[in-house]
Amino acid sequence: MAMVMGRPGQRRQKRPPKARTIQIRDFTGGVNQTDSRVAIKDNECAWLENAIPIGGGALQVLHGPGPAIATFAQGVSRMFGIVLNGAPFHIVVHPNGAMTQLSPGGVQTVISGAGSVTSPVIAVWRGTTVLILDPSTGYSSWDGTTYTIISASQTGDALAVFQGRAWLIRARLITFTAPNTFSNFSAGDGAGSTVLTDEAFPGNIVQATSALEQLWLVGTGAVEALANVASTGTSPNVVTTFSLTNIVTNLGTNAQHSVLGYFRALAFLAPFGVYALAGVTPQKISEKLDGLFPFLTLTTAFAQAAVAVVQNLLCLIFRVTYTGQNAQAGPGPIPLLLVFTGGKWCFAHQGAVAWITSLLVDGVAQAWGTDGSTVFRLFGAADDVAVVGKIQ
Repeated sequence: MAMVMGRPGQRRQKRPPKARTIQIRDFTGGVNQTDSRVAIKDNECAWLENAIPIGGGALQVLHGPGPAIATFAQGVSRMFGIVLNGAPFHIVVHPNGAMTQLSPGGVQTVISGAGSVTSPVIAVWRGTTVLILDPSTGYSSWDGTTYTIISASQTGDALAVFQGRAWLIRARLITFTAPNTFSNFSAGDGAGSTVLTDEAFPGNIVQATSALEQLWLVGTGAVEALANVASTGTSPNVVTTFSLTNIVTNLGTNAQHSVLGYFRALAFLAPFGVYALAGVTPQKISEKLDGLFPFLTLTTAFAQAAVAVVQNLLCLIFRVTYTGQNAQAGPGPIPLLLVFTGGKWCFAHQGAVAWITSLLVDGVAQAWGTDGSTVFRLFGAADDVAVVGKIQ
């Protein structure tokens, strides 16, 4: 008990301080999960779920998920947003190996039947053809009308279109088509293959992404850049050359679909943080989330990335599985979205989201998701739909 001195021989208890009103209005720091709760700045939050800081004194509640535009009885295992022949579509992959093209308005077009794919990746050729690569069933294409099996023997785990060619990746093997084609594998026309032999690149290639005038080859512990693609000679003696440069080692990702371009950088989700690779310099952009990562599950099945305009801010969004106890949505494991914009983070819960992707609609990037059976737009609910969040 604290005591104060009065007259000699007299003691009295110190009065408690008077209650006072304080005003907290600057939320521009976003979430800080790294520093101690008693050490975070006055403009930071220990937890910020379903609300995003958009300016001084402005903390905007996020919209909830929009209504489902489609429900698939056979389920949804993964989905990809594309622009095909000038129109936005989703390529929806079903657990039974079938695929469906889905418009944002809910129009469905069957691409292929059951058993055509297992866990495919896709790329778009010149805006007119979807290229589909599967580790088991091979290489195929879809032009909006016709599904074509190009080669059942050309299997792989990653796929990209770069410098007028298709690049198919299987483990450390890089196979490329002839110039200005996606289906010509004739060596005399300039197609070929190579094996990544760089000792600084441990393990296999996880993802191939075309961005910033380079083809980025991302592994679990390194990133390489393929560039300077050139062909000389005439058929049947065309020779293709290119350069392979080790950009960074000891840094990579095991979440294949967390890799994407964001402004002038390549962003991805490593097991210990979110990194942006601008040129040859990796920058960790998740320093304020270091305390969160021990409670996240980050693999291809549990983590994907999207870029979307949310509250008029272009946001980088990662879907992760959170196993901790702090979320308003309940104790983990639960799906949680990590939202990054303007150097700050917040969280969002959009229901039982199992997979997310980006979709460009009329020049505006949108984020879409699936719960395993329905497809819906993230943050797409109407203004009068109630949203529950947590600001701590």
